[in-house]
Amino acid sequence: MLTTIAEFNTFVENLAESEDKKILIDLLNEYNNELWCLKRIHGKVPGNYFLTESCASPNTKIKRGNEGLFVHHDAELYFNNLNDKAAAKSYNYNETQTANNLTYCTATEHLKLHLIIDCIRTLYNKLHNWQEEIAYGNGVMLIYKPMTEVDDYLRGKNTRLKPLPWQCTAYANINWKYISYLFDTYYGLLDKIDPDKRALWANIIF
Repeated sequence: MLTTIAEFNTFVENLAESEDKKILIDLLNEYNNELWCLKRIHGKVPGNYFLTESCASPNTKIKRGNEGLFVHHDAELYFNNLNDKAAAKSYNYNETQTANNLTYCTATEHLKLHLIIDCIRTLYNKLHNWQEEIAYGNGVMLIYKPMTEVDDYLRGKNTRLKPLPWQCTAYANINWKYISYLFDTYYGLLDKIDPDKRALWANIIF
């Protein structure tokens, strides 16, 4: 199980040249470019996610849900559930929870980041011969499910749901054609990386 970012980087640097390595490097560059752009579009996050290294108290001052923005942990490329108090303590605070390792994003942008993450993790695990996998999270599902549920509510299809005001803002005016394009693009890439894993993810999400 991956425990440090350095471990991931060392593994990638030492990989022999191959088509899979090229795809992995391209995906890592795409992920970092997305983060770079989003930080400039939405501005820098002005504080750490948790107030102290004990990860006991989230920093409510950095939230911008009323603007339809989420806080993404950049290091969720490597580790799961970094917004969870118990899980967060397992990893280096300065590499995972500080302001420079956080990014504001919309729901659609958040989904795209996690689709890229799924592709990178699958390829990393494949190149590890499935012996030392990065544990799979359910980031895509946790983002996609409320998108569909709140959209149904806003369209009058699910009156039983009672979303909070910030959720109505965050999930309003979703471009579903673009969402479909994102799934087609990154799940199409998963088909090339490992068809069995692609089928698994499709079953989990849909």
